[in-house]
Amino acid sequence: MFHMTKRARFFIIAAVALWILSIAIVLHNQEIIVAAWQSKPVTNFSHVANYTYEAFLDKNDLSPPSSAMLFEDSTALGPGNSNAPSISCLGRGRYQFRYDRLHFSTSDNTDPMRNGRYYTIKWPYPIPPPLRWLIFGLTIAVTAISVRGLDYLRGCLRQRGAVILSISFGIVIVSFLITRLPYLIYYPVVSIHPDTVGYFEIVSQMDKGQMPSLYLRPPGYPLFMKLVFLISNKLFSLVIAQAAMSLLSSLVFVYAVFKAYRRLAISAALALAAFISSHVYLEAEISILSESIYVSVLVLAFGFLIMALRLRKSLYFILFSAAAAYSIYIRPAGMFFIPIVVVIVIYAVVNHYKRRHALAIAVPFGCLLVTLASYNLLTFHTFSLSNYGELTTLVGMSTFLEEDGSYSKELNEAIRKIRARSTPVDRDILETSWSPEKFDRAMFNAYNAGGDGGIIGPISEAAGNPPQKRLLSVCRGLYLDIARKNPYKFFRKTFIIFLAYHQNTSKEHEFYSTVNTLYNDMYVQKNTLCNTHDDSVKAICKEYSNPQPLAYFSVQDSGCGGIVNYIPTFIQQIHYKIFSKLHKFLFRSLFWPILNLIIFIMSAFYLVRFRLRYTGAFILFIMSSSALLSALIVGLSTFPNVRYTYTTEFIYYAVAALAPILWKDELASDGQSRY
Repeated sequence: MFHMTKRARFFIIAAVALWILSIAIVLHNQEIIVAAWQSKPVTNFSHVANYTYEAFLDKNDLSPPSSAMLFEDSTALGPGNSNAPSISCLGRGRYQFRYDRLHFSTSDNTDPMRNGRYYTIKWPYPIPPPLRWLIFGLTIAVTAISVRGLDYLRGCLRQRGAVILSISFGIVIVSFLITRLPYLIYYPVVSIHPDTVGYFEIVSQMDKGQMPSLYLRPPGYPLFMKLVFLISNKLFSLVIAQAAMSLLSSLVFVYAVFKAYRRLAISAALALAAFISSHVYLEAEISILSESIYVSVLVLAFGFLIMALRLRKSLYFILFSAAAAYSIYIRPAGMFFIPIVVVIVIYAVVNHYKRRHALAIAVPFGCLLVTLASYNLLTFHTFSLSNYGELTTLVGMSTFLEEDGSYSKELNEAIRKIRARSTPVDRDILETSWSPEKFDRAMFNAYNAGGDGGIIGPISEAAGNPPQKRLLSVCRGLYLDIARKNPYKFFRKTFIIFLAYHQNTSKEHEFYSTVNTLYNDMYVQKNTLCNTHDDSVKAICKEYSNPQPLAYFSVQDSGCGGIVNYIPTFIQQIHYKIFSKLHKFLFRSLFWPILNLIIFIMSAFYLVRFRLRYTGAFILFIMSSSALLSALIVGLSTFPNVRYTYTTEFIYYAVAALAPILWKDELASDGQSRY
């Protein structure tokens, strides 16, 4: 029977007290439960637009929704946390705190710089960061000491597998429900993008019995769409299916960790819960785009890999191999799996896995990729995994195109047109700046001047509008010329985008503001793709051709037109005002990609030390290097849109959850581990 010593009792009581204090600090700092307030006058106003004025603040973490208040003389203004269109077009005291600035309107829409009134803000009293981190550090240290003395708890973790698995699944399911139920019940709008049309076209071709054209889009996501449409032909069914895949893949990953490293299942569940509950992930999941399914397949692939390497069963190797290949069917960015699969085969051979294991890794992966390349050879006469890869990579490097005497007159003219898309300021940034934020913005501005068509169109025209195969060759040559003529610029761009890829982890979208915009576009303005004259597209999204208003949105008339606002509900407020704030504090920071890099280096060190005979280190090495390889592919081919970068964020959290296996003995000589 377990007996607690006085020392152990002291540390447990101290840990509980410190946890209560730490939680209180977090709740106060995130404005969930405010313990103390301070007031400060607001000055230095500037006019933004219409009724909106701006003031910069000393505090930079007043992220919406904020409990901070604005007063005009001694009268509280409001409503607070209003959206930008409401402030601009309606005014009348509406305001919003946005990190380090205040956007507001006066009570009578007069100019605050001239109306003679005084404005003050009331915000949570700031707790000095050194004090916060000192308390957090003490909490972790004392908790670690107290847990080391709980032999009974460790015994429970070893023996009660059903309890561990139930808790782990519960963590994922609860976070999934908190973040999805408000949307599914009250705000079920679908996000349709211009890229959506390319997927619709492939589905339409399959419906007509034609061989699909994979010119713009690979087949993986259209096949998923077609499967869903066999059950329901509603667009919203795709969102439901994507949400179901998110939950399923997360549970499979947690189960895989439970089977391989039982005591880490709960931390793995926390990692996956952190990933699937971000606003960035939610926006992707409600979009008719391939990213959500791509991520789910990646999560499945790594879950199967963990079980395959630990349990050495051919079925799991086959499932990993198929999932890795299918990720490339969904998005060519999944090609980072090619070197990964090669390394895994080498590892299996070195560690004397059975021959069928090596074949189970290589054969499904190779056959699926050869099948895709052969289909492209048959339809486009190019034996490749992507018919748009060269075009995409050139678009990403187009700002560095330069005229050349060896090019035709028409091609040099096309290059001049493309370069003119960048303003002098943006060109200077691209030439000199090392700031990922500025660099990304300059590239984005150039791209938005006309999209892919504004870059590839002039080049195709200059080449005489050649067949696809010839155009790919032209673009490939231009891309290689950039790398050869300007290796410094090529390396610099790749490196800066690589950094920006990881910096996106510290960014978070405002999901409910996005929902407002989507409702306005689809239900009020009715200017989405569903209102196109393309009969095939209209047939697929017919439920939005003339949608009926949803109950939990309001539309207010103003001088700027209708202003859309969602109507808050109880569970939505739990998600937005509590869960989202805590999630952002804990998980949206550069700490996680930096930790991933550290774990990559440490796992590589352990692999070298144990001569590739450390399964746990190898799992961490494969996962952490996959995130780095994905970032490198983006750096080489395009710009770091959050759509492209969030897809591997789950790896940052997952490798952190699995990191303890680096400190436990696990040698391949007996294939066993004490952990």
